[in-house]
Amino acid sequence: MIHPNTIIEDDVIIFHNVTVGRADVMTLASETKFKDITICKGAILCAGAKIISNEEHLVIGSKAVVAANAVLTHSIGANEIWGGVPARFLKMRE
Repeated sequence: MIHPNTIIEDDVIIFHNVTVGRADVMTLASETKFKDITICKGAILCAGAKIISNEEHLVIGSKAVVAANAVLTHSIGANEIWGGVPARFLKMRE
């Protein structure tokens, strides 16, 4: 499931069972501060990854990787690899 306010740039790979959306589901859409999620060029969202945001704008940096089944709740930079529950920084992409 991908939230309709998601911006997906070129060359992004999204594997199966990925969720991209709001974390504040108990807040009315008219009252949330959530605006959008941007997945930048060349990012990879591995199988089962969950990207859920309370932020106004959450950004997955260019060529960043969110590992399988990771739960990411904040923006990450370019070429970073994040994994785990909750997601934590693992290393930089070479």
